Amino acid sequence: MKKISLAVLLFLVVLSGLKLTVFGQGASINIDKNDMVSGFEDIYIDEPFSGSVVSFFGDVYIKEQVTGDLVVLFGDAKVHADITGEIVVVFGKTEIADGVEIGGSVLSIGRMQKGSARIGGEIVRIYPGDWDADIEAVVFVKTITVVVFSVFIFLVGLAICALLKEKLADIQAAFENSFGIKILFGFIIYIALIIMLLPLFVTILYPLAFIILLAIAEGLSAIFFGRIISAVLKAKYGIYIQFTTGLITITLIKVLLLSMIPYGSTVFNISLYLLFELFVICLGIGFIISMKKVLGK
Repeated sequence: MKKISLAVLLFLVVLSGLKLTVFGQGASINIDKNDMVSGFEDIYIDEPFSGSVVSFFGDVYIKEQVTGDLVVLFGDAKVHADITGEIVVVFGKTEIADGVEIGGSVLSIGRMQKGSARIGGEIVRIYPGDWDADIEAVVFVKTITVVVFSVFIFLVGLAICALLKEKLADIQAAFENSFGIKILFGFIIYIALIIMLLPLFVTILYPLAFIILLAIAEGLSAIFFGRIISAVLKAKYGIYIQFTTGLITITLIKVLLLSMIPYGSTVFNISLYLLFELFVICLGIGFIISMKKVLGK
């Protein structure tokens, strides 16, 4: 399981740091002579492949043995040949044909069919196939909303990074100096803003102002998350890479928490998701407080 967790984390870093070469409608690149990364197109392994296969926003068809790991994000994995390493499929369907042998563990955040395949390690499924259809539909719609809103946050965050690039280090230092208090103030300000904007609920101004506020707050939180990840990995990422890594991490955590709602205690899982979303928003508002302090000097 430790190796699977590392694979997911490394996948986030790969997504944030790769420079992709575009070929037609898709993009693919070999990060070294053994491993393959592909985005926005399907991968077909029609001959034995030595190395790991990583794909995002595309399906992967394994028809010959892969000596390595398989990682797929927002795509399906159809495995009809042996894989010596781990399989990680996040937000997609995993199909492992009968008689196939997987050397390591399998983590599937999505639907999974494995028949009589032999799995050498553990099997972790976060998306049981017997979920209630109504609950699943609500979760699906909310998940799409989260992903689409993350695209909007990405655009807003790029503008923030461009405008405040020279001051972000000072803003982050000011924020970290009183982390807990800033989050508390962020919570108070967030609740106050909701109350103040309620009279405008029936107009277009309310949702528009609220969406912009959330996008700015979550964009700043993404920068903070990316800074923490950069520090943990001891990597010197630039501000744009920090922001992208942080935003991907926040989005994946949200979608993961959403996918758990129909499983187990629904009320508890919904509360867990709402608490995380509230934390991210209050974190961003606290960041805004620090930004005002630094820029006001």
